[in-house]
Amino acid sequence: MNDNGVSRRVVLRGTTLGILGAAALPAGDVLLGAGTAAADSALALTIDSANPGHTVSPELFGAFFEEINYAGVGGLYAELIRNRTFMDPNTPTAWYTADQIPRVAGKFGNAVQLGGGSPAQYVLLPEGIVDGLTDFTIAAWVNPSSISQWMRVFDFGTGETDYMFLSIDAGATPRFSITLDSYYAEQQLNAPAALPAGTWSHLAVTLSGTTATLYVNGVAVDTNTSMTLNPSSLPHTTQNYVGRSQWSPDPYLSGSVDEFQIYDRALTAAEVASLQTSAGGSAGGGNVAWYRFDEAKGATAVDSSGKGNDATIELFATDWTEVSDGGASATPVLDSGVGLNSALTRSLRVDFSAVGAGQRAGMANGGYFGVPIVPGQTYRVSFFAKATAGFDAPLTIALESADGSTSYATAAVGGVSGDWRRFQTVLRVPKSATESTGGRFVIGVDNRSGNAAPVPSGSSLWLQVVSLFPPTYRNRPNGLRPDLVDLLQNMRPGILRFPGGNYVEGSTLATRWDWKTTIGPVWERPGHENSAWGYFSDDGLGLLEYLQLAEDLGATPVLGVWAGYTLNGTVVAEADLAPYVQDALDLVEYVTGPITSTWGAKRAADGHPAPFTAPYLEIGNEDWIDGSGSYDKYRYAAFYDALKAAYPDIKLIATTKVTSRPMDVLDLHYYESESWFESASTMFDSYDRSGPQIFVGEYAGTASAGSLPTGFLGNSLGEAAFMTGLERNSDIVHMSSYAPLFANYGHTQWNPNLIGYNQIESYGSTSYYVQQMFSTNIGDKVVPITASATGLYSSATIDSRTGRVYVKLVNPSAAAVATQLAFTGHTGRLAKVEVLANPDDTVGNTLAAPDAITPTRSKLTGSAGVFTYTAPANSLTVLIVEPS
Repeated sequence: MNDNGVSRRVVLRGTTLGILGAAALPAGDVLLGAGTAAADSALALTIDSANPGHTVSPELFGAFFEEINYAGVGGLYAELIRNRTFMDPNTPTAWYTADQIPRVAGKFGNAVQLGGGSPAQYVLLPEGIVDGLTDFTIAAWVNPSSISQWMRVFDFGTGETDYMFLSIDAGATPRFSITLDSYYAEQQLNAPAALPAGTWSHLAVTLSGTTATLYVNGVAVDTNTSMTLNPSSLPHTTQNYVGRSQWSPDPYLSGSVDEFQIYDRALTAAEVASLQTSAGGSAGGGNVAWYRFDEAKGATAVDSSGKGNDATIELFATDWTEVSDGGASATPVLDSGVGLNSALTRSLRVDFSAVGAGQRAGMANGGYFGVPIVPGQTYRVSFFAKATAGFDAPLTIALESADGSTSYATAAVGGVSGDWRRFQTVLRVPKSATESTGGRFVIGVDNRSGNAAPVPSGSSLWLQVVSLFPPTYRNRPNGLRPDLVDLLQNMRPGILRFPGGNYVEGSTLATRWDWKTTIGPVWERPGHENSAWGYFSDDGLGLLEYLQLAEDLGATPVLGVWAGYTLNGTVVAEADLAPYVQDALDLVEYVTGPITSTWGAKRAADGHPAPFTAPYLEIGNEDWIDGSGSYDKYRYAAFYDALKAAYPDIKLIATTKVTSRPMDVLDLHYYESESWFESASTMFDSYDRSGPQIFVGEYAGTASAGSLPTGFLGNSLGEAAFMTGLERNSDIVHMSSYAPLFANYGHTQWNPNLIGYNQIESYGSTSYYVQQMFSTNIGDKVVPITASATGLYSSATIDSRTGRVYVKLVNPSAAAVATQLAFTGHTGRLAKVEVLANPDDTVGNTLAAPDAITPTRSKLTGSAGVFTYTAPANSLTVLIVEPS
């Protein structure tokens, strides 16, 4: 392994490296075995508390927030309305019924448009359509209107374990994958270059025996001669999609598809080439299925192969849906000509034809996987609205069940006029209501009871920034979920790194994290496509909110700075880098500048006159991925020179080794197996102390956890073993943070994660409790430990003010280990003991069993500073010993 470690970007969804054994330990590292001590003799540990060593960094154990897994929107950020500003690029331009789904101009005749403002979301093919195929060809024309990572041309399978797919962007370029064991064991084909957006491209995959070939525009671009899997290897495929992934959080394809064909044999290179010039080519069209999409409109995609495998074009399951009850008639339209301001340049327009007595018309929003209904809870509602002249009906706001059959709370708001105005009200759910995660929010004209308020035919209503907040942390109006903040506070992190790694970079220049668009009133924040992880962020959780959270936690902010590189490989030329360097300078001024400065004044206007704690700045993210070498050649140097000139004391973090300028701190990332982390517990024992401080900015035990949102105990204990090494070597390892932090349960792009939740409940993983036990039980100086034998991983620190000693013992083996602990300079008889353990280390905490494994606390009695203790199998133990 080089000093960069292994990135989440490299291992995500399978690579030729794979997630296990992707790297070896650095040369020269000493491995510490984890064998069990002899049953008839105790492992003797001497804790030399009379002679403490170097100082422990107060920022050693921290937290890393990235906008992934709906961690911010749909998670920490408490807003319940999804796409509240209608600025998500996937917002339909109009809402259709299934029989109205249109066709667009294709490569040959018509095509179907999917996503990206289209009412059609994806195409659903019949179950088992590829069952029994060994050799095959799948080919299609694709014209992406935009490209995001993991957009699928097709994906056939049963879920996140068994599938085969073709993605137009698997990190930058197209990829074909097939697996029976999730992304850990994918067999792949990878194109060498990215597809262009806005242009028709032809993609084809062929398999003959063990040889698979990927074609782009009729040219073979990759071949794998070692394929052992084929469609017949898969179980009966129940989820066969064009334009959709088996992984629910992945983005839907945004673009047009034409001439989608499946053959029961591998076409020759010449036959694939012939598909460039005619719809069916010399092979005569797919003989398993051939979807030409030449229908005039409608939800049926006719199979032209003669096999009768007609497919269904599914309507976009959008966040906003039309509500029309009792025969009301209204048409919702995305109005690009009427915006609220220069940031929110469009709005939702509802054109009313008739809403009479007993009728209702409006729009519903299902939030992030359902609006939570909590008995006795009060919700704050706000929105901007205006209407045509003559519209004087009150708007009814409601919380109700997903099907509208049960109403939990309603409120009426009047006074909509011809000018934009912000309205506010509250919704109170009665205590007698039934708790639910599956509610919806409705806004519109409701004449179903009481006095009807006629709406003149031809009237229009415009809406923007439609917002619904439950109670928030410290009752802040643009606030955070209290339970998630509480979980963070209970970790006592020394740092908070934000707003991410890949999220900062974005897949394109336009979709990078631009902090300047995330400050100010929320109705002046345009939001942006989170192209790194495939969903829209309204940026209500912006720079100010991140900084406020760090302040609330008492954590030093570690801020990621965009440094001229995007995930699709775009590198900003040296001559064009100056504006982004200035953005970094302005960022520091916003965080720390006086209110007399330009950006300090903006911070004060945002509600925080006092400067925040001076941050660390991380220049880029995982820049060893940039094959051009531009990071060391000029990008890091440009940021370093400007920032150090303006702020000489600022600490800068490099994301890969550089020689062009000094490195204050170097960020390393590790996603590995339990055994790797155990072996790596000594990684820093002999690490070069003459270089920069180390920030282990991302790490997690990931082996066998691909389908587990919050992992399991075995990997957590591997992490704990590794953390003993971080603690022992905290003279060189200054900071660390597990990654990722949050998981919206069932809607993750990455597993495992530290904290899981749904719309109402939340819990800590076993790794969460490992982090908590380390960060809340630590002194200010390291204490040396010597052991009579191997068997445990250990570290110790002392609080020099109180003399209290904290000892961590990790036993990852399946047998208990008897120990005798002797403390020099301590004559205390009583120790507090905190243990995280379980006989089965494959178990973890889940949403259904959030407390399956949690720390237990007890006391241990010794004599004259000597204690006998048996470390349970599969355990992390913290012993806290008083001086006397």
